[in-house]
Amino acid sequence: MMFFDRYIPTCLEILKVKYKKITPIPEINHLQMLCQLLECLLVPANIPYEAPKELYEQYFVFAAVWAFGSTLYQDGNIDYRVEFSKWFQNEFKNVKFPQGGTVFDYFIEKESNTFTPWSELIPKFELDSDSPLQSMMVHTGETVRLRFFIDLLMDMGHPIMLVGTSGCGKSALLTEKLNSLPEDFAVCSVPFNYYTTSELLQRILEKPLEKKAGKNYAPPGNKRLVYCIDDINMPMVDTYGTVQPHTLLRQHLDYGHWYDRAKHTLKEVHKVQYCAAMNPTAGSFTINPRLQRHFTVFAVNFPSMDSLNHIYTSLLGQHLRNPLLKYNPLIIKMTEQLVYTALQLHSKVSATFMPTATKFHYIFNLRDLTNIFQGLLFTTGETIKTPMELLRAWVHETQRVYGDRLLDEKDLEQLFKLQVDVIKKSFDDLDEMEVMAKPNVFCHFAKGIGEPRYLPIASWDELNVILIEGLKTYNELNACMNLVLFEDAMNHVCRINRILECPRGNALLVGVGGSGKQSLAR
Repeated sequence: MMFFDRYIPTCLEILKVKYKKITPIPEINHLQMLCQLLECLLVPANIPYEAPKELYEQYFVFAAVWAFGSTLYQDGNIDYRVEFSKWFQNEFKNVKFPQGGTVFDYFIEKESNTFTPWSELIPKFELDSDSPLQSMMVHTGETVRLRFFIDLLMDMGHPIMLVGTSGCGKSALLTEKLNSLPEDFAVCSVPFNYYTTSELLQRILEKPLEKKAGKNYAPPGNKRLVYCIDDINMPMVDTYGTVQPHTLLRQHLDYGHWYDRAKHTLKEVHKVQYCAAMNPTAGSFTINPRLQRHFTVFAVNFPSMDSLNHIYTSLLGQHLRNPLLKYNPLIIKMTEQLVYTALQLHSKVSATFMPTATKFHYIFNLRDLTNIFQGLLFTTGETIKTPMELLRAWVHETQRVYGDRLLDEKDLEQLFKLQVDVIKKSFDDLDEMEVMAKPNVFCHFAKGIGEPRYLPIASWDELNVILIEGLKTYNELNACMNLVLFEDAMNHVCRINRILECPRGNALLVGVGGSGKQSLAR
């Protein structure tokens, strides 16, 4: 009790007035999380029965830091985690943290009982060429510590929630955890949207359950079921401020049951637990405090530039160093330089092209950056022989990912200027006009439709011959299409093909009626 009296009142008081949380959290949540973390940490494996009081306080401080600081985030130029860390170390002197970094950068290494950087737990990344880039996780210090607490709390059956903006890795972290669960766990994914109702949700929740004795329901056999709810704050708020699916979840978390909608009888649901992801800038922004209080919340911040550099250097570097792909050593050397250039351009694009009422789709996040590198992974040493060719491939990918989303010529010209600007700064030994020369279109049929290598087209005339041959083959097997393949039409075919060749590639074609969306897609 002495530690509770020493730390809790001061921490609760300072959180009320000074630091901003990523989503509103009831005070009881912080205390609940502290108790849950202590339950997980104060075990014989960490603390022997005759351990000194100082070791107990060390673990208490570690738990308190995360119980009160897990929801703090970086808002613009202010990083509330850094501010909280400075305050905490000045306020409480009994437990000393290492110099440098914040209190969130260290964990307790149980062999030596000392604070150790999370970076020492980062596993080595191995690129799997058969898996889509979007499904791979390159761990950083941030993701390693989140995964540590996800493992800790989910193994004890506690509900957890990851909160962060679109594309910061919430769903990827949860998916990685769920894929690593042992065989005695079952998983049920529950994606929420605006039209999710409590009735629809109940049907989804009941599908993997089976009836046991009496009014009891549970997963088949001795399994434990994990419900993974994505976009938990997306459902519609009704006239009275109620969100029906949230009320059903709260009822189950509060009482362990819900009711049969046809027979009006009680259903006791056992051996299930929840994890959730939420975007605080979408949907209803927050959820009801009566539901929120059940979840242990972690803010997932957008990765720092150092983390992004580590992630994409690992991805591209392993691809270029693959001996089977036979890349030129000069190309391999430019890995870090190209990644730095890509990150600079992404930052400039995100800051320049902001969403508006007429350009609401101008939202650029990590998914777009990943799609650029996914395109580069299509190349091989046979198709890309010089640094100039790799740089032109990168320019093409940026034009596809960023440029294809832009609405007017003015924005496209602005993107062109940004591309030239970052190339000048990073590759001053190359002629930027040669890098940006047109046509610069890569596709999987540049040398013929039966030759699926990712190459730049030689000329529009040569591409026209290839596409007309493909159109003849299509017309022999399907209803005849009489298409005139002018330059823009061929460009659109290459764009559509690139998206469909990508793993998890989905295209939304937007245009007025009769502009050729269906014909070109066929």
